[in-house]
Amino acid sequence: MQLKAYWIGNFIFDFIKLQVTIVVTICLFFGFELEYNAAWVTYVIFPFAVLPYTYVMSFIFKSDNSSQTFTMFFNFLLMGIAPIAIFVLRFIPQTQNTGDRLQLLFHVFPSYLPSSSVICDSNCLALYNAR
Repeated sequence: MQLKAYWIGNFIFDFIKLQVTIVVTICLFFGFELEYNAAWVTYVIFPFAVLPYTYVMSFIFKSDNSSQTFTMFFNFLLMGIAPIAIFVLRFIPQTQNTGDRLQLLFHVFPSYLPSSSVICDSNCLALYNAR
């Protein structure tokens, strides 16, 4: 098997697997009438960024186990903890500049963006409804 065909086949298969999760998530957004206008767009383009990023990250490690463990843990931090921590930092006036700088830094990582866009949409929607 050619190396190029191997990676293209893996990308297509991983893309299809990821699309199932994304379609379910977007359906839940609309099913619960959540107006996450930026978030669903972020979810649609997410696979085009995260799959190449994950493949490149896998080449950094010597063993499959360490690569998988690091990638899962790092993505958990970027998707679950970092957006909430940065939101809190940006909410407090004394740490707002630090939160802004960290948000710019974390935009380099594709795993940060879906959760960040949901938080942004939720915050914007709450501000809009408060008027």
